[in-house]
Amino acid sequence: GYHFTGFLGLAITDWLNVGGTASIANFESSKWKSTGIGMGLRAEVFPLIHLVPTLADLAIYGQLGVGITELTPKGRYPTSEGAQSFFGLGAQYEWRFADFLGAHAAAGPFVEYDAIRTEATERHWLAAGLRVAFYTSGNKSDPTRGSAAR
Repeated sequence: GYHFTGFLGLAITDWLNVGGTASIANFESSKWKSTGIGMGLRAEVFPLIHLVPTLADLAIYGQLGVGITELTPKGRYPTSEGAQSFFGLGAQYEWRFADFLGAHAAAGPFVEYDAIRTEATERHWLAAGLRVAFYTSGNKSDPTRGSAAR
């Protein structure tokens, strides 16, 4: 299966980003197919930016919103579906790899737990992968601070 999250946010401070998010995950086996979509708000916190500058680009984040899920068995069982709440929690680290025109791009690993809860069903998943980010402005005066220096 796959998991994809998009996030469009605003850097409030050098340690806090907030904005809208949308996630989709689709997993399938020989016996079932499970799809989940979550939309809502996301907050990313870079808690070590001032305490441990070498870990300035380590972030934790949370997501809250509305979730839609469907579990479709491949057999004689009924489909379970519903829409209600979405929750996600994750951690990420990123390295700056390109600077251009006052903007920069960064990439790094992430791990994320997500859940969708409805009256009819619950859906939980854990994903790990590569995060790619594009920042439209940055702090050119301190390149050692990496992408968290907004």
